[in-house]
Amino acid sequence: MPTWIPATIRQSIAPTLGVTLAGVQLSRGAFFMRDFMIQAELQLQSITAADITRLLAVKHRDDLFIPQCKTGASWGGPTFILDAWVMPRSWVKPFTGYEIKISRSDFKRDEKWRYYLEYCHLFYFVVPYGLIEPREVPPEAGLCYVTKNGEKIRTVKKAPFRWWHPIPTTIFQYVLMWRAKIVEEAEKPEPRDG
Repeated sequence: MPTWIPATIRQSIAPTLGVTLAGVQLSRGAFFMRDFMIQAELQLQSITAADITRLLAVKHRDDLFIPQCKTGASWGGPTFILDAWVMPRSWVKPFTGYEIKISRSDFKRDEKWRYYLEYCHLFYFVVPYGLIEPREVPPEAGLCYVTKNGEKIRTVKKAPFRWWHPIPTTIFQYVLMWRAKIVEEAEKPEPRDG
C-alpha cells in the first residue's frame, strides 16, 4: 500500500482487503476508494463556517479583516452581509469579499452573492475541500478550498479582478462606525526639568 496514504486510512483498509461485500468481490482499489471517500465525507462534515472564518483571518492577518461585514445601514434599503470582507493595508491591492459555503445545497440555492460584487474587486466562494468543482463556480467569482488537512485556504480558481468600479462608501461607513475601535491618544510625557 502506498506510503503517502495516511496511517489511519491504511490501518482501516488493511483488514478488509479481499472481502466480499453484498456478494461482490471488491478489489484493493475499490476498498481504498470506498474508505477514502468515507474519510473525505467525514472531514467535510466536520468543517464549520466558523472554522473557515478563522482560516481566512489567518490568511489575512496583515490586512483589515472584517467577518460578517454589512454593506451599509440596516434601514433605508437592502443591506447584505458578506461572510468576510478584506481591505489590504495597501493603496494598490484590491478589496476582497468572501462567501462561505459548507453545503452544496446552500451553494446551489444562493442568489444574494451577486449583490456583493459591487463591494469588492475580487469575490470568492470558500468551501471545504472538493465540495464544489471549479467549473460550477460562476465566471464572476473565484473558488477557494480549505486544504484536506483543514489547516489552510488554497485558491483553486482565481476570481476576475473588477478594478473599474469604485467601492460604495456605505461599507466603509459601516466598518468605521461599528467595527473600528478608537484608541485613546497616548498621554504625552511630562517635560523634564533640566
